[in-house]
Amino acid sequence: MNAPNALNTTDDIIHRLRDVLTTGALPRSATERGERILERLTSPVRVVLLGLPDAGKASLLNAIVGRELTNDDCQTTIEFTYGDRPRAHVTLADGSILETEGTFAQDDFPDAIFVSQELPLPILRRISLIDVVADPAPEELGTAITWALSRTDIAVWCSMAFTEDELTIWEYVPEAIMDHAFLVLTGTPQDQGNKILQARADHLRETLSGEFLDVFALNGLRGPVAGEETPDNSAGVLTDRILQHSELGRTADADGALLFLRAHDETLSRLRDQATAQAPARPVEKETSDKAVNPAQRAVYSAAYAYLRARGAQLLKSIRQSENLDTSTLIDYCGETVSHLGELVASSEDTTPAELIELTETLTEAEELFVLLELEKGTTSSVDAVSLLLQLRRDFETRLAV
Repeated sequence: MNAPNALNTTDDIIHRLRDVLTTGALPRSATERGERILERLTSPVRVVLLGLPDAGKASLLNAIVGRELTNDDCQTTIEFTYGDRPRAHVTLADGSILETEGTFAQDDFPDAIFVSQELPLPILRRISLIDVVADPAPEELGTAITWALSRTDIAVWCSMAFTEDELTIWEYVPEAIMDHAFLVLTGTPQDQGNKILQARADHLRETLSGEFLDVFALNGLRGPVAGEETPDNSAGVLTDRILQHSELGRTADADGALLFLRAHDETLSRLRDQATAQAPARPVEKETSDKAVNPAQRAVYSAAYAYLRARGAQLLKSIRQSENLDTSTLIDYCGETVSHLGELVASSEDTTPAELIELTETLTEAEELFVLLELEKGTTSSVDAVSLLLQLRRDFETRLAV
């Protein structure tokens, strides 16, 4: 969708958002929200690899980046991020952090508990990767997962077969993460044939439809498979899906930034006019705002988020069932969702209008954008509609996280 003031690219939006935030003219609450949006837009998407030991996480990570960075013998959780040269920040058991040039070697730091490894790999400009290493005991693994999920955008659970015990652990994962999670079956050396793994993946895709965004069967991570005439490229397919999902999230963040800029454009214009008319007699105090969300607000946010999640799940189901979903139908569905969302927020009896004024303005702006999309109606418009819906859901996730 085209934005006013030539905001035609994500870079344009980022520059404009930075300019707006540096004015210091917005209320504190709006500034904090804008800073969170800016951080998401300018940071690589964080991908975390989870699972039991020997599930193939290291092999999968290597397949995603296209080179060997780690192996299953590594006993330390490693985060791979972009840097202009190889450099590692090593956290030791005593809490101290050492910086070393080059790549991390386990033998050099036997008591390392976490490593942030910088590498000049192009893919790391788009995504960062964390291979989470933890003891298989439920308590230890649960603690590691909780830590990892606090710093992730996309989760990938690696498993040989995804047992009932693993499902029990996974059910503790927040629903917000499940919407951005993939299950990867790596199989055992005995059953890595495409047909065996794929049949298992198809079965789990049906039974775990609400737990994961998709299920993949990755053949060949543990080496060549006897009887397979052609090399398996499922790791490449998964990588493409992760990158596509990350780009969809980035597009949603960009749309969210546009909503933010449009919602506060009138405020900024008014302040600029006032500054031009006369100099203030004294510095204007910024509006103070407690970051904490009161119970009534949280109840509204929770209800709205649950509604958006249910509508999103229904939309995904419709898309999967119909290869040629009508563009007009899709846009109408998204528009109806936002309209009902506005009614849901407005009908709250336990909050004051002041507490929800920013949210109401955002939803009103979203409804106006859907009117424009309805007039345009095309493939691009349908993508914009879905992206806008995703951004609204992410906005509620952010509000609930405060």
